[in-house]
Amino acid sequence: MLIPSQACDQAVIRASAACGPVRHATFAAIGLTLSSSLVFLDAATIPVGLPALCAHFNVSGRELQWILSAYYLPLAALSLVGGAFGDRFGRRRAVLAGLVLLICASVGASLADNFHLLLVFRFLQGVAASLVLPNSLASLGSLFSGERKGQAVGLWSAVAAIASALGPLLGGWAIDQGLWRLIFAMAIPLGLVAALLTQLYMPSDASSSSRKIDYFGGLLVTGGLAALILAISTSTGKQSPAGWLFILAAGLLTGFAWWERRLGTTAMIPGGLLRSTTFAGLSIYTIFLYSALTLIMVFLPFVLMRTAHYSASEAGAIFIPLQIMLVVFSPIAGRLTVRLGARLPLLLGAFLGGISFLAALRIGANAEYWSQVLPAILLLAAAMTCAAAPLTTLVLISVEPKIAAMASGINSAITRLGGLIAGSALSPLLVGTLEEIAEHFHYAVGAGAICCAFAVASTFLLPRGAAYAAVSAKEATQGTKSAPTGQSQFVT
Repeated sequence: MLIPSQACDQAVIRASAACGPVRHATFAAIGLTLSSSLVFLDAATIPVGLPALCAHFNVSGRELQWILSAYYLPLAALSLVGGAFGDRFGRRRAVLAGLVLLICASVGASLADNFHLLLVFRFLQGVAASLVLPNSLASLGSLFSGERKGQAVGLWSAVAAIASALGPLLGGWAIDQGLWRLIFAMAIPLGLVAALLTQLYMPSDASSSSRKIDYFGGLLVTGGLAALILAISTSTGKQSPAGWLFILAAGLLTGFAWWERRLGTTAMIPGGLLRSTTFAGLSIYTIFLYSALTLIMVFLPFVLMRTAHYSASEAGAIFIPLQIMLVVFSPIAGRLTVRLGARLPLLLGAFLGGISFLAALRIGANAEYWSQVLPAILLLAAAMTCAAAPLTTLVLISVEPKIAAMASGINSAITRLGGLIAGSALSPLLVGTLEEIAEHFHYAVGAGAICCAFAVASTFLLPRGAAYAAVSAKEATQGTKSAPTGQSQFVT
């Protein structure tokens, strides 16, 4: 996922309680920012490399999607376990352990000559990211308070935006030079710098929680999601085992829900979150919107390289206008949220997203960038600009302050889950002749428009009103130190 998913991660930083003055906090913040940005660098780089990887390993589209899914599966399923690991054994230790694993897995992926071995290293990269991302975000939020926390969020957002913008360009250049292995090796030098800064300047933190880590819950949800994406990706084949895989997925995910309910207060997902109408609406909105976003952000570069003969560098540059608009106009959208409330901007964002997908129906074989591709991307940029800041704000205050960071982490994991499901649904569409792939792209675009329609419907579960928005903005600025006056524990 590219830069739009960063809005959900900002909430984790803002919701983390400050731990007091820290020496060399700036250097520690740089190390933590680089650590989390490695996840965005990987997400932005890999899509432009899919055709080259398909050719090198001689695999079909059904197998190719596992390059994405093998990474996002552990990241989506184990992020909460990774955060609990940091709470239990120390976030500094968790970040360093994740960085070491990420560096080693990146070395392995860049040297792999066997497709299945590449998938193993991709899975290990995802496990490493599930340690690095939640703990680096929470640690960054704990280094500062007040205005300095806002500056830290600004630094993190800028670096993450640069990683998201440069990743496809550098990856595209490497692909055009026939050096596809570099798309996996890019993380190695940055990971080493991040590990060094974290080791030297991040304060050592002892265990902050005696709660046991829910390894069994993590195993259940990982197995359930793996069965689900395998079922989706094989659902159109002859003599497909998809039916049995769906049953297995339903059983494992039901078992996960039962296990979490049995754990009560020590569960990964607190029961109160499931009773919050607002949080349920946000979760539905997030999974549909980010599923739609993944469909176009993964499929569009692939289609342009295969059917319109774009170079990898050109395909990597197509989303730069989206990234620029998000960076420039998201603060304005945040101020409008104060006046209009969060519900209207989120509704408008999902509606414009649907319009952008309808505009993308004009993109076909030999698509022309300025007249066909750019208009759809600009509409998508307007949609995500409307949605990003309100989504961050509303996640922060949809629950009581003491679990705001956990709620933000869950919402962040849901963005990856949406991408994971959409990526698995793409696999049957990545095969066929050039004309068939162009036609499949239109099917995916239509599915994205339907997802946006469901996102629009989910906004009616959300609160509305400028007064609520003003409280939301204040709480987000203060890091959710106190609950809104008169507000119940969970917004319903």
